[in-house]
Amino acid sequence: MAVNKPFQGQPYTVQFPIYAPGGQALLPGATGITSVVSQDGAAFAPSENSVVEIGQGIYSLTLNADETQGTELTVVVTSNGQPVTLFYNTIPPRVAPQPVTPAGWPSDPWEQKILRRLGLDPTEMSSDTMQDCISAALEEMSQNFSDEVYGLIPMQLNVQDYPFPEGVYRIKELYVGSGLQVGTLLADEDLAMMLQMQMLNLNVGGNPFENPSLAKILFSKLQDLREDFGIHWRVVGADENKVLRIIPCPTDDQTIAAYYGTTLWTLDDIPAERQELFLKAVLWKVCEVRSARLAVATSIHEASGNDISPAFEFWDNKAKAYKDEFLGAAGGKSMALAIG
Repeated sequence: MAVNKPFQGQPYTVQFPIYAPGGQALLPGATGITSVVSQDGAAFAPSENSVVEIGQGIYSLTLNADETQGTELTVVVTSNGQPVTLFYNTIPPRVAPQPVTPAGWPSDPWEQKILRRLGLDPTEMSSDTMQDCISAALEEMSQNFSDEVYGLIPMQLNVQDYPFPEGVYRIKELYVGSGLQVGTLLADEDLAMMLQMQMLNLNVGGNPFENPSLAKILFSKLQDLREDFGIHWRVVGADENKVLRIIPCPTDDQTIAAYYGTTLWTLDDIPAERQELFLKAVLWKVCEVRSARLAVATSIHEASGNDISPAFEFWDNKAKAYKDEFLGAAGGKSMALAIG
């Protein structure tokens, strides 16, 4: 009976028959089945999974990844104390093939995707340019497909600047009031008390804001009272140096700020189902760079009597096509809550 070899370090399912005494007929419903595994000649150990009957005297056993780490495996299955002799054989695993990166290609997987998708050679697009395009694509994701986030930031007496909330791309609106005032907006004494405890950095257990919809209700009530606060704000600096500046400084050390904004995309945040969407944004930016360079070159070559406009038009059209696909994609919206 031919047996496919497992990949080393990966789950593997074997199928096998169990025969009735005499070895002529298959044995459905076999009892007293045990299974043990040895790796590289080490002592046998019971398999983590049990043998399962498929039907008509055919059975299967799934080895987990830990049980296929060795270069040689021996699996023994017994029924009522009698070994199933087929599985005295050693099953050598094989190492799963790894993708080969061509010589001279970048190691970054996104840069490799750019080159492969556009049919470019690494000499035609520098790593720095591709990284700039990846950053520009993340900016487009943050602008066009960000989720809503509602957050609370504890304020301090006479402190004007606060770290910009982590994971937030843009703050759209912000309102400031006392923790007690914010709590009573919801007519909830427990909530008011919890906010006071937060301002004093006391952990009393639980979090009334674990439900993001509560923060949205709170924020809508603050919007209704926007004229009562008299506090302005602005973002100062850029990138990791951004700070949130409150004008004027809070005069109460139990002040709290509630903000509404959108989330910031990073490469680590892109789920599998949105990687193709993100790649379209990256390709849009790469094609724009190439068309922009060719636009300059076109003017130079036209002056010398050469025409390279077809190349410019090719990359310009590709940039527009990827841009239209990206911006035309439907971005699902969800809501998150941050407690600063």
